This record gives sequence, C-alpha cells and structure tokens, in this order.
Amino acid sequence: MAALNDKVVQQGKNISALGHSINMFGKQLNTVTNDVKSQGQLIGGLETRILAAKKTLSNIAASPSTTESTRSINNIAREVQLRTLLAVNLIIRGVPESPNTSISERITHDKKFVSDIFDKLNPPVPVESILRAFRIGKTADNKP
Repeated sequence: MAALNDKVVQQGKNISALGHSINMFGKQLNTVTNDVKSQGQLIGGLETRILAAKKTLSNIAASPSTTESTRSINNIAREVQLRTLLAVNLIIRGVPESPNTSISERITHDKKFVSDIFDKLNPPVPVESILRAFRIGKTADNKP
C-alpha cells in the first residue's frame, strides 16, 4: 500500500506540475494575443495613413497648378536641351547666293565666304573646323 501511496503522491506532483505548465502557457498565450492585437492596431493605423497619403497625392496630381508647373518644368528642360544642342551652331546672315548651278560648287562658294570671315577673326578659325554648312530659306536671285 505504501507503493500505491507513493504513486498517488507522484501523480499528484505530476498533475500539479502539469497545472503549473498550463498556467504558464495560458499567460504566454495572453501575451501573444495582446501583441497580435497591438500589431493589428498599428497596421490599421498605417493603412489609414497610406490611404490618406494616396488621397493627398491624387489631389496634388489632379491640381491644375501642378500640371502647369510640370509643363513649365518640362518646357524649361526642353529649352535647355535645345540650347545645348544649338550651342555649337553659327548662323551667318546675308551670305550672297552662288551663281553656280552645281550643288558642290554652291557649297564650296558658301564655305569660302565663311572662311573669309573666319580669316578675319583673331585667332583665325580653320575651314576644316566647319563640319557642315546649310543654307536656311529658299534660294532667290532677287535678294538684296
């Protein structure tokens, strides 16, 4: 009977330890539940902020002043790009028309005229530096 008594006492201790473990598990479960609720509230707050930010961005994008401002910035960027491309161009007005009918002779005439102008510069600009030459406008014999 003493052996049975010892077994009952041992089972009582086991049940008590199991009860303690269940209590500890319950406390940990409550802590995790509270953490999940807290994280859920934070996520809900973030979702609200994200929706508000999206609405603000939509309002800004739809604003006429923003559209005008964006157009203005784009126009300025295009102007800067165009000026950069044209910075190496030189336009000379009043170049007399060549009496020649051959295109190559007309180009040679125009380059010679520009070369004569360049020779008067200090320092002179070599004709070889002229990469391309174009006439702007229509050819006309009656130009002043």
